[in-house]
Amino acid sequence: MRTAVLLVALLASIAAPAVADAATRATRSDRDADGMKDTWERQHGLNPRSSRDRKRDPDQDGVRNYVEYQERCDPQAADTDRDGMDDRFETRYGLSCSRRGDAPQDADADGLSNRRENDLATDPKRDDTDNDGLADAREVEARSNPRSRDSDRDRRADGSDNCLLVPNPDQADRNGDGQGDACTPDADGDGVSDPQDNCPVSANGDQRNTDLVGDGGDACDTDDDNDGVADDADNCPLTANADRVDTDGDGAGNACDTDDDNDGLSDDDETARGTDSTRADTDGDGLNDAEEVSRFTNPRDPDTDDDCVEDGADSSPRNPNIPVPGGLGCF
Repeated sequence: MRTAVLLVALLASIAAPAVADAATRATRSDRDADGMKDTWERQHGLNPRSSRDRKRDPDQDGVRNYVEYQERCDPQAADTDRDGMDDRFETRYGLSCSRRGDAPQDADADGLSNRRENDLATDPKRDDTDNDGLADAREVEARSNPRSRDSDRDRRADGSDNCLLVPNPDQADRNGDGQGDACTPDADGDGVSDPQDNCPVSANGDQRNTDLVGDGGDACDTDDDNDGVADDADNCPLTANADRVDTDGDGAGNACDTDDDNDGLSDDDETARGTDSTRADTDGDGLNDAEEVSRFTNPRDPDTDDDCVEDGADSSPRNPNIPVPGGLGCF
């Protein structure tokens, strides 16, 4: 037992000087004990006798001297390897600030090189830096912000926003083309751009506006003829007729009905003939005006042949010489 103890003591006495010597050498290589070797500090213009420069940043690149030492960067150059990526970016994301070869690489395979991600201040190790559902490269292409989940601040994450750069919380998309109405040049898809469209959210390529007032085209105007009667209750939605008179009861008001009395003669024809366009039988002889015209009798005279028998009851309304059976004629 005593022999073992003596052996341990002997070994310790031999090792102690070696350990002390190693500690002395370490102390001499970093006299200010700031974690940076004196030779490195001298090489880069730092003070090997002061630990204060451990936390300083002479090149103002956002990386302290101690980190620059650990990462083998130059504390006097913001971009040590001159690869277009600053030391802060490279040390933050585990790239090399002393090797240029990683600049053109694409660590996250998102289509953007590491150097491009440096310029954009995006994460070269994540293809979707802001985790908004839209890859960084896609955001760059769309000109949205790859560092913001909601580029237009409409409370819709970019990955699910149908108008990336125009606020539209409602996400309205009338024509269903995947692009929101707020940012589409033709929301209703009728071929007329919204600034010139009198119904920007109702398709109306013809731009028809019956009442010619600034309340929108017919496609989106609830009273196209501006007569105070809504189109869905108006029997002439495109012709002003506040009274809604419909003489023949056919559902079309007189204002837009071409044959108000439904006698077979158009209103224009009746005007030319001098008959009443609101009475099917102007002279009240039992024959409507159209029938009289077809028989060549006078629709304004109840007894065309003056035989004292009205045309409707006269078997020969144009021949006064033919007596009516059982009739007394004008005798």
